[in-house]
Amino acid sequence: MSFFFRIALIAMIAFGARAEDNMRYDRVSLDATASAEVPNDTLGVVLFIESQGRNPARLAEQVNQAMNRVLEIARDVAEVSRQTQSYNTSPIYDKGKIRAWRVRQTIKLESRDFEVLGKLVGRLQQWANVQGMSFSVSADARRQARDGLIQRAIAAFKQRARLVVKSFGRSGYRLVDANIDTGGLRYQPVMMRAEMAADMAAAPPALAAGSQQFSVTVRGRIEMNPGP
Repeated sequence: MSFFFRIALIAMIAFGARAEDNMRYDRVSLDATASAEVPNDTLGVVLFIESQGRNPARLAEQVNQAMNRVLEIARDVAEVSRQTQSYNTSPIYDKGKIRAWRVRQTIKLESRDFEVLGKLVGRLQQWANVQGMSFSVSADARRQARDGLIQRAIAAFKQRARLVVKSFGRSGYRLVDANIDTGGLRYQPVMMRAEMAADMAAAPPALAAGSQQFSVTVRGRIEMNPGP
């Protein structure tokens, strides 16, 4: 291919692109949002085991024995998942000098069966204390909510596009581009104070999970058919 032929071909392509741009008209930007309240279906409880004294090795042994007992009991409850978390050994100072040591370990229990988990926590409180409780939406529930909201948001977008086209007296439209924003699916677990968590663990039927609002937004542009 000669140099001049390549230059001519590039010029033709650029001219065609400019011509296509000039033919683009009657474009409208739209957006539509679908929201839903999704029930919190997962309960999480963080327990801690703590021991204080002058012998760090002995304290670690005590905490480990208690945690092993907690894990042993929790393993027998199939509806509850478990995950050990932080493990800390820290000095206790008095007038600038180390007078004792504190060993602390935490474990998180989660379940979608609130009553079962509440009863388990009640059993475990002879070895561990409740640090806090939280309600959240499970991954499966978030996925189902997202899929349903995407369908609803797209339907709302199409309905709005038809309304705009009809209001302008046009016969139809084509979709130019679209973006689906699922940022509204971000959520924060509902936290409880430790004293509330301890009280509720002793009375599982009193648990009130609540819900969280999720949303999906569809943003896009349409190009209306030429008018009469």
